[in-house]
Amino acid sequence: MQSAEPVATRRPHRLRFRVETFELIMDKAGYLTDASKADFLGIHQSQYTRAKNGATRPTDIFISQVLKALPRETFERLFEVVEVPR
Repeated sequence: MQSAEPVATRRPHRLRFRVETFELIMDKAGYLTDASKADFLGIHQSQYTRAKNGATRPTDIFISQVLKALPRETFERLFEVVEVPR
């Protein structure tokens, strides 16, 4: 069995919003603008736009709003853990 990689040498990871998947779901439902998508989620348009553009990491509030608004979708379909390049 291989030993675990030491913490100091592990590459950092972060959570990424799968914008492409979310946009496809929302477009099919008729929510075509950022404003309509933000309204659907119950958040401000600027918060949605920052998450969409990757300017901010998804917060726990953003994640919960997305999952609450789309109860049939899974966390794994809408978010993923990605390695941060060094």
